[in-house]
Amino acid sequence: MVNLCALALRQARLYEETRAQVKELERLNLLKDDFLSTVSHELRTPMTNVRMALQMLQIACDNPKKQQHYFAIALKECNRQIDLINDLLDMQRLSAEKYLLQPEEIFLPHYLRDLVATAQPLVQGKKQNLQLHLEEGAPLLGQIPRL
Repeated sequence: MVNLCALALRQARLYEETRAQVKELERLNLLKDDFLSTVSHELRTPMTNVRMALQMLQIACDNPKKQQHYFAIALKECNRQIDLINDLLDMQRLSAEKYLLQPEEIFLPHYLRDLVATAQPLVQGKKQNLQLHLEEGAPLLGQIPRL
């Protein structure tokens, strides 16, 4: 009789553990579905813009200025697509723990100047001004992991 009670308790505990695992798997599955939906949307958007720019480029064959404009759009969106795909690949490598981070020192003023230079076209397009003022003698930042 004691053995049957112990077995029943063990089975009840295993049942509860299994239910908890099933709930966690369902939650993870929902997260995966949400992630895939978001990724699909983010990958589709640049490709739609590239297709539209290429169609407009085809239409604007008589106007070199419009051609250049549509070509710039297509190139920008292609670069955006590549960046998204590279980010996804980096995430996959990190989650698989097959990607070793290589720490390196960075000189903050150079890093910030590059960052500001990258943002300047966006800022100017919105008729705003972005300036960087740095003090002399900025230290190196050490052990900053880069992918």
